Amino acid sequence: MDSLVVSFSTQAEVSSDLNSIHRPHPRLADYKPKPGHVPDQEQRRLKMLEKQKSRRLDANNRARQLVDVDSVAFQSNDVQSSKHEIGDVDMVCKKKLGPYKDQLMLSEWLVDIPADFSMQWLFVVCPVGKRGLIIASKGLTSVYTKSGHCVNKFPSLLPGGSRKTGIKATDYSILDCIYHEQSRTFYVLDVMCWRGHPVYDSETEFRFYWAQTKVAEQDSIAEHSRSNPFRFLPLEYHQCSQDELVKVLTSEMPFKVDGLLFYHKQTHYMPGTTPLVTWLTPDLVHDVLGITISDTFLQSTYANVVLPMEAVITKEKAKPRKKCRRSSKHKQTEMETEIDESIDSSHMEMFVTHNT
Repeated sequence: MDSLVVSFSTQAEVSSDLNSIHRPHPRLADYKPKPGHVPDQEQRRLKMLEKQKSRRLDANNRARQLVDVDSVAFQSNDVQSSKHEIGDVDMVCKKKLGPYKDQLMLSEWLVDIPADFSMQWLFVVCPVGKRGLIIASKGLTSVYTKSGHCVNKFPSLLPGGSRKTGIKATDYSILDCIYHEQSRTFYVLDVMCWRGHPVYDSETEFRFYWAQTKVAEQDSIAEHSRSNPFRFLPLEYHQCSQDELVKVLTSEMPFKVDGLLFYHKQTHYMPGTTPLVTWLTPDLVHDVLGITISDTFLQSTYANVVLPMEAVITKEKAKPRKKCRRSSKHKQTEMETEIDESIDSSHMEMFVTHNT
């Protein structure tokens, strides 16, 4: 009878990836897969590292394909339209799914702890939010879901994200972010390109360092303003040593925690699911790592540090403006600018639930 149950459970699966985070964690599963049915997670990690060395991505072509939509041929069924009402104006947002679909690097469950966990792995504490691909190019910042849907366009202080920070074809940036709706903040999880310089083929530790330093160097990007309606903050990364894990997991966080992502230091940024990036939710940390999470770690404190965006907009609108005659062309340009800057949280409703 047991063999019959195992047979049905393995043959009826939609996906053969038993470590997918779309399934329950294997330790919580009520089935026993056949020996050898799925390669051991550690073996697949080693194979992925070898494959990564022999097949280096053409990072320049990948980045240019994402930022230059004119160079990509779209089928008619790949273009969809939706209307978002902003005041008395309807804005049509075209969602081109072609080059933007499946561009994020996704994780598996952390099933077995690697032998080199403390030396070769890093971890990042992730806030509750919605995962998104951020592309700043030609004076505009666009947000795409992992399925390729465009859910928002706005100006930002990212390189290439507004007319202030560059409209040249070479001034573009590509980021992997988590959007925290309550604080109107994009937490930068990873960076794939910064100011036209691709880092897809760089190792994890360098990309994380690059994200920390470059975002910090960008003036006023961590503040709300009319030219930067959403904040951009880099997430901190830590070594996976026992002492560092205990220190972080018993400290207070500035946001409500969704889980922990673990990265192998030698991982290149590869779109799709990889065993070199693993995931644990807070309720599984003790079972897998043997570390108890404190209540302060899970406490949300964002409400005390966030400036409401409505207050910023109200303050800006209260400033007196000089009246002058403008042509109809100038009025149309001003209306388009106000549309871009009048960001509404309803634009983000098409985001899928944060899924690492």
